[in-house]
Amino acid sequence: MDLYPAVTFSISSSIEGGTSFIKAFANHIDHFLGIQYATAGRFEEPQEVPLWEGKRDAKNLRNFVPQSMESLSKEFSPPKRYIKEQNMDEDCLYLNIWRPSKVNKGHRLPVLVFIHGGNFKSGCGDIFDGEILACGTGAIVVNFNYRLGILGFMCTKDGVLQGNYGLLDQVAALKWINKYIEYFGGDKNNVTLYGVGSGATMATAHMMSSLSKGLFHKVICSSGNLISPIAYSREFFSETLYFFAKRFGYSGSKDGKEIKEYLMQLPISSITRITHNAIPMGVCIDGKFLTKHPKELIESKEYSQVPLMLGTFDEGFKMFSKYLTSTDGKLKGADHFNMILNGIVKDFTFMNSSTEVTDEVVQKLVKSFGPKRTKKDEDYLKSGCKIFGDMMVNFPTYKLAYMHQSNAPVYMYEVHVPNMSVEAPSWVETCHGEEYRFTFGETFAERSEIPWKKEHKDISISLIKRFTEFLTKGEISDWKPFTPETKYIEIFKAPEAKIQSNYDDKRMKVWVELDQKAEKDANRKSMDQLNLNTTIENLFKVYFAKGFNI
Repeated sequence: MDLYPAVTFSISSSIEGGTSFIKAFANHIDHFLGIQYATAGRFEEPQEVPLWEGKRDAKNLRNFVPQSMESLSKEFSPPKRYIKEQNMDEDCLYLNIWRPSKVNKGHRLPVLVFIHGGNFKSGCGDIFDGEILACGTGAIVVNFNYRLGILGFMCTKDGVLQGNYGLLDQVAALKWINKYIEYFGGDKNNVTLYGVGSGATMATAHMMSSLSKGLFHKVICSSGNLISPIAYSREFFSETLYFFAKRFGYSGSKDGKEIKEYLMQLPISSITRITHNAIPMGVCIDGKFLTKHPKELIESKEYSQVPLMLGTFDEGFKMFSKYLTSTDGKLKGADHFNMILNGIVKDFTFMNSSTEVTDEVVQKLVKSFGPKRTKKDEDYLKSGCKIFGDMMVNFPTYKLAYMHQSNAPVYMYEVHVPNMSVEAPSWVETCHGEEYRFTFGETFAERSEIPWKKEHKDISISLIKRFTEFLTKGEISDWKPFTPETKYIEIFKAPEAKIQSNYDDKRMKVWVELDQKAEKDANRKSMDQLNLNTTIENLFKVYFAKGFNI
């Protein structure tokens, strides 16, 4: 074996990486880190970069987008060997590649492209070491850094700031992969997108965008998708940006050119500070990357109809507990429970609904999912977590599966395993957005700070095994796809997985009924009719106080 693996693009351009031995799998993995895939000025679209001249060293990670280190550490607890504050820079469009060391010439490996989450404002691909995932699946694993926060996702109503810059960065990365991955032994015609949390939201956003069409062939989503209440209009983002700019010293109008000029002259530390204190961001219906609401695109079949895996964990606690800002993450009786439900219903999924409908929704949720027998504070917290998890992740996942299954195979899965990574009550299982710890093989990592047990390693092996088959063929031999009649789902619960039909049928029927009620609401408000200032003020009270991670 050569001391350092190398890839040659042309007579004048090559790259040299490194090799690691993965003890848990007794195999070697090559890595090529910090490869620039594009360049972009602040609030500008990314531009392709030509290949370099000569041999480029790719043994070390490069820059990632400036952000709050406090948020990054709190959300991901990344090892210090991966993340260094001095590596934060607006010049951040770099990707990383891992591959099995022994690649037979002429044999093309499937490619797994990971999109990291972090509520659109924190995180970076560099945190997620792909060596164990590449070793376990036998695939080439790629991840990348992209612009986040205000730099990546804010827009103005007039389009001067168009928004979705982070998604355009991802399109540029996919184009680079399509153009060059075969030099690494990958199959450009067998690319799977994989996202967790907001990364899953963005993976499904690529399904909805004509800009990404043909650059991938399968999608895996865990703990999120674009059907959840994350795709907002320009009006919402424009008002949000104006709201926060004013709080940080902006005194001008809502004119996009004026706001852009103000943001352009700010030092990056100020941009980072605004982003850290801002409410969650998301995908904008901008008319370019995303032309219509995802539901409309699916119904008209104007989207990439590719095989899809959809997974969920214990979704509610990690998000819902941060909504309880005034009581340190605790619910205090029925009145507090009802008040919180009323707030999340109006601020999220049912934002556009009339007061009559939102009141009806709250009553139905309390009746259907509120505590039945005992009514201790903890029982209200359990109910609130389950409702919020359903609203933000579980029902949107079910809804996407239902809408997509007639166009391409859908494989649904649910993971139940004790929580080891989030401070939470004993009844909380592994939480929202934590799947990467299993699929990236943190349970096998020699330097992991978490004392993983055998049952966690069993879940890792099961998930990686399923991923391998899906990556390779786009189907899974002994796992039946989801249909409206059977509602099949695979339940991963150590020591083994099992197939179950009629996925959470009784619970989902309630959400279907509420969703249909909102759709038929004769008094449903348009975005122009909403009092966005009130909505943003309400959300600000939540997010500024404790932060909120999707």
